[in-house]
Amino acid sequence: MIFVIRESQIVVLSRKKHNGMRPQDIVVLLKIVALKHDDWYNADLAQPLKISPSEISEALNRCKIAGLIDSKKRKANINSFIEFLIYGLRYVFPTQPGSIVKGIPTAHSESPIKEPNFPSLKIPNIYQWFNLLAFF
Repeated sequence: MIFVIRESQIVVLSRKKHNGMRPQDIVVLLKIVALKHDDWYNADLAQPLKISPSEISEALNRCKIAGLIDSKKRKANINSFIEFLIYGLRYVFPTQPGSIVKGIPTAHSESPIKEPNFPSLKIPNIYQWFNLLAFF
């Protein structure tokens, strides 16, 4: 908070701190782009995304600070947003694969897919996909 003394009155100005983007901010921007118009309310975004209208408002504020949405918070800056999705997303939300641990067998590691009944079906390991995506 910032206190300002103006004509013997104390006025409190609160500035919200920008602590970076959150994952729901990306979803909100994608929804705005999908709507293809700018005559929506926060509640119109909140209902299909299952996010509260106040969180939509906070997401829009963070996107405005980041320059991903216009000053009226109605239309996404498409070029900036695409650039962010391609080049910036991996730095804002980094992933680090953990060690291999015993867990619940899923997908290609459980019957019937694991059985030799499907010799032509080759499903790659998730870590192979991760390594492939690391080059982009």
